[in-house]
Amino acid sequence: MLISTQKVALERGINFAVFNHLAWITEGGCIGFLNSLVAGVTGSGAGSPLFDLLDRAPLVLAASYPEFGTQISTSPRVHFVGPIREPVASAPWPRRFPDRPLVLVSLSSTFQGQGSTLRNICTALAPLPLEVLVTTGRGFAPESLPIAGAVEARSFVSHDAVLPSVDLVVTHAGLGTLMYSAGAGKPCLCFPNGRDQNDNAAHIEALALGQVLSPDAAPAGIGDAVMDMLGDQATLAACHAFASRVRRFGDLARAADLVEELVRVA
Repeated sequence: MLISTQKVALERGINFAVFNHLAWITEGGCIGFLNSLVAGVTGSGAGSPLFDLLDRAPLVLAASYPEFGTQISTSPRVHFVGPIREPVASAPWPRRFPDRPLVLVSLSSTFQGQGSTLRNICTALAPLPLEVLVTTGRGFAPESLPIAGAVEARSFVSHDAVLPSVDLVVTHAGLGTLMYSAGAGKPCLCFPNGRDQNDNAAHIEALALGQVLSPDAAPAGIGDAVMDMLGDQATLAACHAFASRVRRFGDLARAADLVEELVRVA
């Protein structure tokens, strides 16, 4: 999805396909920033909004669910193929407290200054009657968190091993985590921390698939929100209904067919 590469290809008539890894959200903070980057590239179409540029591409594979976007109609060259990835084969996560709700906390696999949010979440959840797994990613050390009660922290655990048992996902609202959770029918409590996350979180709330809190939320508010969501049957029903309508791991075969068709046409 490199902006300058798309523009050069359009100018020279080179056939190309774009793999779009953002939700198709045409307004908000993230797209405003990306539009400013498009405006700074000279040549044909300079100053066009990013999604106008994508609409001019011979083929766009949108690696998200169309429900996560705000555009009702797109170019016929835009195809929503879902969050294409291979399922990770792994043993189910061993439950330590199977009689309690399981909460998965994952605030990005990269460092985004999420330390204080993670600490507040751990502090909030430790005294509650829950089982909590925190995955920190490579940007944050698990041992630096205030681990107590039934809270456990790991740098990495395959979410495919955990999601079948999870009752609630606490996330930074990265698109990947949201789609994997929604595809598995799991509600999300979002703590957006920049990039495209504020826009993603707002859309999750609009779809009734979760709620949003500030990354500066205090432990008391976090604990209340988690317990409220665990008892929210309407959100759970919406999540199950959403998961029943989508392909959890995207449609790789369709994406490959579309690329092959583009090559044949060229």
